[in-house]
Amino acid sequence: MSFALRTRLSASSAPRLTRTFVARPKHTVKDPLLNASNAEITELSENLTFIHRPPPTAETPLSYTTKPTSPLLRQSDAPSTSTSASLPPPLHSHQTNRGQAKRLTQDQIEEIRARRARDPKRNPAWKLAEEYGCSRLFISMVAPIKKIDVQVKTSEGLVHMNEAEKRQLEREKAMARWGERKQINREVKRLRREIW
Repeated sequence: MSFALRTRLSASSAPRLTRTFVARPKHTVKDPLLNASNAEITELSENLTFIHRPPPTAETPLSYTTKPTSPLLRQSDAPSTSTSASLPPPLHSHQTNRGQAKRLTQDQIEEIRARRARDPKRNPAWKLAEEYGCSRLFISMVAPIKKIDVQVKTSEGLVHMNEAEKRQLEREKAMARWGERKQINREVKRLRREIW
């Protein structure tokens, strides 16, 4: 008998292991009302049962909605001074004046615009808002600043440029410090975007 035939016979005669699952019964929740001693069960029709269980505490004849026995449900006629005195002060006192912002005249708005255009660094929105009694958002809406010139120290000396040009210069400085591998990967990414 050859080796291959012996292994085939031994493999076929070996007992096979199969997975068997234990069949569990379906989980049913017992109704607690059916076993309650004080529940009244009435069969109305087939598959329909009415169960009435009285409340756990007995009603008192002295408790009404107009005059409840519980002190928690009572409403006092006069406001109590002890509870109001124990409260902390309000967090934001300025919220009481909200909606009553000072209305600015057209001359004041023109003055704000002129001051912001003349020197935006010396006249920021928060400072003008405090001075004129309005919000910073209102100042930013009335007199927006498009571009702020910034002095940047470069190899040529101090150069005036706007914020976008300054960001581009900083980006180019950072790119100069990149290694060869990162430069190649960024270039491939840029070309992929163009082709897309």
